[in-house]
Amino acid sequence: MNIIYNLADLVNKTAFGMMVWYAATMDTKAAGAE
Repeated sequence: MNIIYNLADLVNKTAFGMMVWYAATMDTKAAGAE
């Protein structure tokens, strides 16, 4: 059970990190296009 929780936590952190990276990339592109 603990391993499943750890796996879900890892997926959660990865998804959150991807969202942050994606938002940062979009901000950079928007700033460069102005």
